[in-house]
Amino acid sequence: MIEAFKNPSLSRPTPLRIEGDTIFGHFCAWGTPHMAMPNVTPPRSASGYRYFHLSGYQLDDGTEIDVGKITLHTTHAPLRASSEAAAQHYENTGTVAAYVRAGDDAHGGWFCGKLAKGLSDADVESLRAATPSGDWRGYNGRRELIGILAVNVPGFPIERERALVAAGNDQLALVASGLVVNTPADRLRLRVARKALQRRLK
Repeated sequence: MIEAFKNPSLSRPTPLRIEGDTIFGHFCAWGTPHMAMPNVTPPRSASGYRYFHLSGYQLDDGTEIDVGKITLHTTHAPLRASSEAAAQHYENTGTVAAYVRAGDDAHGGWFCGKLAKGLSDADVESLRAATPSGDWRGYNGRRELIGILAVNVPGFPIERERALVAAGNDQLALVASGLVVNTPADRLRLRVARKALQRRLK
């Protein structure tokens, strides 16, 4: 079973895939601009995703490995929430859909692992239709992934059509969920937020 948690060696940016009880794909692709903040791109982990791999998963032979979780049926934690508060938000409000390892390859940040036991057919259907969205929080001046959510609108999209054709407090946080802007007030708030984030990223 350890093979299910190893680098899947994907040949291109790959959207979430489920095969049997195995789940894999990319949660971000390098150089992809955030849908709401065009000058922001996904950060690489400086720690080997140690702040994401905070849970244990027992393999069939009794060995335990460090994993992170993909969470379903919840929203991103507030941007100004601390890393600990954000993690608690996901623990308390969502459904653990999968246990995965994460890493970096030439295309982006990958994940690979096992679906959680006890998911309903409806949960699996929702997960299969969702897009992974990362939550990065500040650690020692760097942004580190602390969670992956399954959402409808990600900030850093992995294009399904392209993949199919090819195959044939005040911590800096970055959540990869897209923003829906409907009113002039929304657009003004978004411009202000973009400028503030750009200043802090310099």
